Amino acid sequence: MTDALPPSPDSKGSPFAFQRGVKDYPAILDRVEGCTGGLIGYVGEWHTHPDGAARLSDVDMAAVNQIRSNLDPVGLPTHIMVCAREGIASFVFAGEHEQGARGRVSSREWDVPQGS
Repeated sequence: MTDALPPSPDSKGSPFAFQRGVKDYPAILDRVEGCTGGLIGYVGEWHTHPDGAARLSDVDMAAVNQIRSNLDPVGLPTHIMVCAREGIASFVFAGEHEQGARGRVSSREWDVPQGS
């Protein structure tokens, strides 16, 4: 990952939910891909759990299942990273997808150094 875009002007958010808009994103992403010869492109969505744990919430799992319904059939893994005050956890889902099932999951956790 080389950069994270700020929310687009048509995004809506609160401390408990976020709905990403799309205004200006296609043009920005096309420009990045063109300037880098296709080496850099869109990876995915991100959010934090600033007052929660570095683990998957029910909302996160619903998003994982939605993303997997598109990526599993073409053989691509789904990655979700959760950043919280006490740590960061990374989850990679691969394999056959069934609604609500995890399939093969790889995960890794890191502690966040104090004062960060």
